[in-house]
Amino acid sequence: MNDSFNPAPPQATRILLVDANVSVRERCAALLQRAGYRVDAQNGAAAGWQAVREKGYDLLVIDYQLPGGSGLRLIARIRTAHITLPVILLAETALADELDRNPRLRLSATINRPFTAEQLLETAVAVLQNSRPNTVDSQSLVLIGCD
Repeated sequence: MNDSFNPAPPQATRILLVDANVSVRERCAALLQRAGYRVDAQNGAAAGWQAVREKGYDLLVIDYQLPGGSGLRLIARIRTAHITLPVILLAETALADELDRNPRLRLSATINRPFTAEQLLETAVAVLQNSRPNTVDSQSLVLIGCD
């Protein structure tokens, strides 16, 4: 990581983590909490959509496969609602490569599975830095599905 980058304090960054797999949610939430982020966890597309509508977030990290609808459907719903969020998609390598070229999804990044804790944190910080380069206060990070 770049030591000269000074992002918003992690405790000011709200993270929404949505994944059907309880152990994945718990591991990702614990990782992000240890990094200093405030983390809420949900278990599917419907809960993710409700959280995105009710709270303001600055980044969406979404799993391709979610209960109650695919991650792509949730991204499409968010885009249709004109909610502007940078998006990190978590997917299998071949799928991620294909979706990364889809301009309608407006993905900020993809993370290929399997991924490491370091990859997740570095990608989130980079996307937040690129999406709000002049912001040094309350940022939010939405994580929807991570391994």
